[in-house]
Amino acid sequence: ARCCNVSTPEAGRQRQSSHPNGRGAASSDARRASREGQHVLEVRGFKDYKLRYKEKGSVKQNSRATLVVSSDHGAQYICRKFKMSEMPCQDMAHINRHFQNLSNLEHPHVCKFIEAFEDRTSIYLIYEKANPQTLFEYIRAKSSLTEEEAADYMRQSAMAMAVAHGQGIV
Repeated sequence: ARCCNVSTPEAGRQRQSSHPNGRGAASSDARRASREGQHVLEVRGFKDYKLRYKEKGSVKQNSRATLVVSSDHGAQYICRKFKMSEMPCQDMAHINRHFQNLSNLEHPHVCKFIEAFEDRTSIYLIYEKANPQTLFEYIRAKSSLTEEEAADYMRQSAMAMAVAHGQGIV
């Protein structure tokens, strides 16, 4: 069975220095996060999104996920667009804290949250690109899993959820 090698705070600091959205702290929360070696997230405007990324189309039919390519270095990412009016939480301070928590989440079985943008009606979340095939699609194509394979996938999912929950992401 594979092991979840969860990042240490030191690894997070090293990753932060190469993060495309890394910059100095402005608020007391941001200064505290910076002292703790966490990435400080700033939600940017839609104009910045259009300058930083080129949309290449939907990842799958009827999906909210769009493949985008970075204008800076050509890397591929996934953009998830959410209408603010459909979001269960409308409190922007709470939403920004959630984005900060997502920004600092490090786990090998969770796509890394890169940055966020907003316009008057929507929020755009940029994530690292992963294999678009779902576990369900993989199992259907394979026809079955062994008990050991199923247990391994469950362990990976449980570990990722435990780490996310421990960092304030429910």
